[in-house]
Amino acid sequence: MTTLIALTRRMESYNHAVAPGSKCPAWQKFIEECRCDLHRLPWSDKAENFVPEGFAQYWSLVAEGESRDFEPESGDCLTTA
Repeated sequence: MTTLIALTRRMESYNHAVAPGSKCPAWQKFIEECRCDLHRLPWSDKAENFVPEGFAQYWSLVAEGESRDFEPESGDCLTTA
């Protein structure tokens, strides 16, 4: 199982690699989905709580540059999903 804080660290690392000093679209979508789907933000007290497995798998793929929804080199959206 994965905590939100662990997943956030992976996404922060990915964002830093693809958009140094900025926020890539994948990072922005991650924050939006944390707020809408999990009803918490990565920097909240609840960030140590576990996230649903599907959520963790999806965003882990993004962070590894293996998502079909985001460009691995830039974090740009490839789909409208």
